[in-house]
Amino acid sequence: MKRIIDLVKTINQPGVDAVVDYIENSNMATARCHGHHKNKGGLVEHVLEAYEIMKRACSDYIPEESIIICALFHDLGKARRSGWSFDRMEHPARAIAILERCGFELNEMEAFAIRNHHSKSRSAITHPYRRALSKADGQSTWNWKEKNNALKPRDYLIKAFIDAL
Repeated sequence: MKRIIDLVKTINQPGVDAVVDYIENSNMATARCHGHHKNKGGLVEHVLEAYEIMKRACSDYIPEESIIICALFHDLGKARRSGWSFDRMEHPARAIAILERCGFELNEMEAFAIRNHHSKSRSAITHPYRRALSKADGQSTWNWKEKNNALKPRDYLIKAFIDAL
């Protein structure tokens, strides 16, 4: 968790302190991901691994700050904090809502990537930040499932799609 906080604190934008506060006072440190990284603390493992994958693959065309934002915040909507409730929405939209409520402004590229990291639409697939984030997210998921003998037949189709990005 310290690594996430340290990385987030390098972001030079208004609202970053409120995001740090949200993270520190949420269940992010113990949260699990659905379908992968099901262990206690799996959410932290997953976003850090996605960050490392994205950084290795994209640092020549995506700024470091945007890599941190996209990778570490793409699943922020999976972390819960007492007193913070949102209407029924999927975790990408909830992540955006949390950041907005913290006064943190995403640029268009970051917002699109986070909002659409699971989308298979043509506009999403061709978007450079979203493509990089989706590939890192998918690779991290694959790594966990492979390590934990949790692969299912459809995962091989998803992996082929990720590799084609």
